[in-house]
Amino acid sequence: MMTPEQTRRVRRSLLDRWQSARERTAAELPDEREQSRLRKTSPDHLAADPRAGALPASCPDHARELESIVHALRRLRSGVYGRCIVCNERISAERLEASPEAVACERCAPDDTARASVRA
Repeated sequence: MMTPEQTRRVRRSLLDRWQSARERTAAELPDEREQSRLRKTSPDHLAADPRAGALPASCPDHARELESIVHALRRLRSGVYGRCIVCNERISAERLEASPEAVACERCAPDDTARASVRA
């Protein structure tokens, strides 16, 4: 189980990643209304309510990255963050440090597929 300080640190890291990915994505969107809507989107709101809104389909790679971050925030909120979705073992601190949105341990996802945006 994570300490409150660890949880805050992970959450801050995920929110920083969200902001960076959101800005990269918004810059590539052709429609200004879509850019504005994305910039106003709260990752906490999406994490709390999966029906809150769709991420832009016009940038699928960026949308996947944003979704994986939202998924990690959901897992953090529900208390299962840091557990492998395959074997339920702990994901190493090193892996989570390198990729806070990782959903699988090294054994279950030895290549970099641990960043998959799998819905738990």
